[in-house]
Amino acid sequence: MRLAALLLAFAALPSPALAQVAETPSPIVDRLLACQSLPAAEERLSCFERNTGELRSAVAEKRVVITELKALAEARREQFGLPDSPSPVQPALTREVPEVKEIDSTVASARLDPEGQWLVALPDGAVWRQISGKRPIFDPKPGSRIVIREGTLGTYSASIDGQRAIKVRRER
Repeated sequence: MRLAALLLAFAALPSPALAQVAETPSPIVDRLLACQSLPAAEERLSCFERNTGELRSAVAEKRVVITELKALAEARREQFGLPDSPSPVQPALTREVPEVKEIDSTVASARLDPEGQWLVALPDGAVWRQISGKRPIFDPKPGSRIVIREGTLGTYSASIDGQRAIKVRRER
């Protein structure tokens, strides 16, 4: 019953807002929203219960995915720098979920590889490898502030504790 009330509140949203978000509306959601226009309360409730069950099944079977724009923005941030990663955002949502051009984080760990290049891990699990010959003046250490910016032609640069930027590539 609480789910029906929640969906009723969802159905009360103005349809232009929904139209901006959904590129191709789901017939399941369309049927659920159509329940709102039924005049008799008993008929409307029956419609909501029937279509809520269908929506619940579709979500459980992953035929319909319900998420918040905030979650999509976080997914974009997590994919920042990964080569050939598919966008978690459908084209209709690109205005609502802006692209990530830089991240500002801290260093979780840092070590030199056998070639003398830095491998820097961030708290979210991302690992960035230095690919340029320039070395930072001061070595990165846990807690150092790191700003990674997208450059031209798919390149990335990292500035650690405000030092000159080094070229980096995301490993994972």
